[in-house]
Amino acid sequence: MTISSDTIEEMREPEAQVFMRLAIAEMQKCEGKPKVGAVIVKEGKVVATGYRHNGKHAERVAIEAANAAGVKLKGTTIFTTLEPCVSLVSRTEPCSALIAQCGISHAYIGRYDTHPDINRLGWKHLTDAGIVCRDFTDELRNEIDDLNKDFVTCFVQGKGPKGGAKFDYNLNGGNFDICYSQDDIRSIRTCWTLSGVRSIQALAYGDVKVALAKYATSFDQIDDPKAFDFSKHMVRPKEGEIVVFTSETGFALVRIEEVHSGPDFGSPNTSLKITYQVGTW
Repeated sequence: MTISSDTIEEMREPEAQVFMRLAIAEMQKCEGKPKVGAVIVKEGKVVATGYRHNGKHAERVAIEAANAAGVKLKGTTIFTTLEPCVSLVSRTEPCSALIAQCGISHAYIGRYDTHPDINRLGWKHLTDAGIVCRDFTDELRNEIDDLNKDFVTCFVQGKGPKGGAKFDYNLNGGNFDICYSQDDIRSIRTCWTLSGVRSIQALAYGDVKVALAKYATSFDQIDDPKAFDFSKHMVRPKEGEIVVFTSETGFALVRIEEVHSGPDFGSPNTSLKITYQVGTW
């Protein structure tokens, strides 16, 4: 598909949406999760596409396809449905670095990654490299979220009776919901906000009460979750401590494994890693 009326730098929103939709069409080819699609455009023409599969991210697939076709990528634009990754454990360079190395000048991002180690860092790496970043339209972001519902949910919701999670407590209002089981979608809402260095605040929310299980370090040390002091609106647990949330239907025991307090406190991000156990009355 070719759009010849403007250069990509001058592309108007209706024209950009054509390529956004093509990237979404690519992501729908994915069998795993998250579903991610990418399209590379040069002078108003699609020169390469890609979707996440066989362990390769969509942006890398599209860039390799362009290279194989002999396309010079300097000054091109990439449309990707998910924020490009940053360095985590991968042995290859992250997609944000790869995009910058190729000379791509513009990037349209469908949805920022809710993974706490990536959220907005991919965008930052691109902008630090001089790449102009733009967003997909709100309507298309919602479409992406619908296609990636299971992936997005894992950073805002857990399922019992036991499990663990790592999430950014600055997203989703600081809320993390824990369902009682795979089959029982009733949940307890846990609510969190920053307290200090390697410390977090756990808040009461609605009909959910909160207490600190002082001195307990494992769930099997807690006999009756109702036996604690629930008179306070919030508690300040540190790493290794257990918070008890109770509601009319059940309880959640949450052990604080890691707290990252953000750059102002010397941490790479704002995230909370927990293990949990839930049950009904």
